[in-house]
Amino acid sequence: MASADEVVAYRGETPILRSQLAGDTPAVDRLFELTVAPALKDYLTAHRADWEPDEATQQRAEAALRRSLACLPYATPEYDLPGVARFSANALISGVQMQRFIHRRFGGGRLLTPNRGVPLVGALAFDANNRLVRQLEQDGAFRILDPTLHAQVFAILGDAEQGTLVPESEAAALLDPDKVFTTCPPASPTPTS
Repeated sequence: MASADEVVAYRGETPILRSQLAGDTPAVDRLFELTVAPALKDYLTAHRADWEPDEATQQRAEAALRRSLACLPYATPEYDLPGVARFSANALISGVQMQRFIHRRFGGGRLLTPNRGVPLVGALAFDANNRLVRQLEQDGAFRILDPTLHAQVFAILGDAEQGTLVPESEAAALLDPDKVFTTCPPASPTPTS
């Protein structure tokens, strides 16, 4: 039987004990939160200048979001509040540019587009994110000692059930920051009598 004080992983040099995985959250999810998630955050923070949108891009994104909202058949007054449209546009464009950065930096590959009802925005650079996580592990950002937990964590990374895997050939369009927001369909020609 495993001891609650058993070290099951490391985040850098910080040990993670089996007892830290106890609770309502499944152990593999908690381990992911303690190892992979902070390693990804640290990496992306260190490389923020490579993917974060500049002021001009943020302004274009906000204008594009407002045009996209105008296409909707219902009112969206929440976006009239100060800063809400800018924050939302920046969040969307940042996510696309971050995935584009990962895709380019870690060898491209397939992307995962979300299924309807799944809270993902845009496309996830599926294969490239997996290579990034494996690189972070190799570089010592985290180590998972328990072989069962290691296999479970990496099974999460390979889970494509929340979306549809699309080929590399669609990456340019899916990771294009200029195509994040929908545009109104062209107006139907007015019939002449």
